[in-house]
Amino acid sequence: MRVFVRMNRILMNDRDLMHRLERMEDRQGQHEEALQELFEAVKQLMEKPAMDRKRLGYKGGDDV
Repeated sequence: MRVFVRMNRILMNDRDLMHRLERMEDRQGQHEEALQELFEAVKQLMEKPAMDRKRLGYKGGDDV
């Protein structure tokens, strides 16, 4: 009798573990989509050419 009770507990733990894994897989899929969008946005930002900016601050070589 004890063996069957113990086997039942082990199987229930396995089912719990299976449900947790399935939930984690679902979450991973959602995160994967978000990460893909993030990477695409970063790539777009990297492709844009940097515009020449007007330099601020002290410029050496001025005669006073």
